[in-house]
Amino acid sequence: HGVRCLPVDVCVSDYDCTLEYDQRFVQTHYPQTIKRPHLRLGLRCVKGLSYQGAQALVKARHQKAFVSVQDFVQRSGLMQNDLRALADADALHYLSGHRHKAYWSVMGVDLSRDLISQAPINEAQAMIKAPSLGQNVLADYAAIGLSLREHPLALLRACLRQQAIVDSQQLHALPDKTRVTSAGVVLNRQRPKTASGVIFVTLEDEHGYINVIVWPKLAQSQRRELLQSTLLVVEGQLQAQDGVVYVVARRLQDYSHLLGRLHIQSRDFH
Repeated sequence: HGVRCLPVDVCVSDYDCTLEYDQRFVQTHYPQTIKRPHLRLGLRCVKGLSYQGAQALVKARHQKAFVSVQDFVQRSGLMQNDLRALADADALHYLSGHRHKAYWSVMGVDLSRDLISQAPINEAQAMIKAPSLGQNVLADYAAIGLSLREHPLALLRACLRQQAIVDSQQLHALPDKTRVTSAGVVLNRQRPKTASGVIFVTLEDEHGYINVIVWPKLAQSQRRELLQSTLLVVEGQLQAQDGVVYVVARRLQDYSHLLGRLHIQSRDFH
């Protein structure tokens, strides 16, 4: 019963993230329980959107709901940089259909403030191809630092499976001391002062987390792979004790090239 996340949307998002309640979902699935909350991502998540622009957007929406991209652009009064940031974040999807159309639309609206600029303009819709799932995921990470559509590893799973790289879900089904190869996006690297140089790495794939232990000798010999990889492949021995599963690394490989232009910032503590 975890909280479901909903995307940034200029028609509903406030500056901060908020909880929403989908009554239809509750009535269908939990008729005898309290409302189930959904977390709506806030405008503050959009990279490049100014605080003043976000506040102006919310104020205009409170006066009257936006009915089109042109209506949104004219009444919010946002500058081009803010409009581009929102289009890149797909925050106009309800009004435009998809981010490519949104970008085209906001760039085509006359931002002049005279009376005639408020008049509706009926134009034929441009035939712009919708982005693919991979393009959307890449754009989501670039614009808000995450994607609610799909995990990057899910898009690469077929390729990884061909190389006998198992996912986090499969790891939990394997017996203790199994030789394994697994992979994930690097979330954090930790080297506690009390761990005698041992580095603990947390990876993430589409199913969950992979805990990795890197001994000091390996950390020294493969320093570049350990510290610079965004997508890290780990070969090692599975350790499963008291329900805790982790991989003791014997070899590290940097597969970051498979992510293309996708940039994911890890949180490292040394």
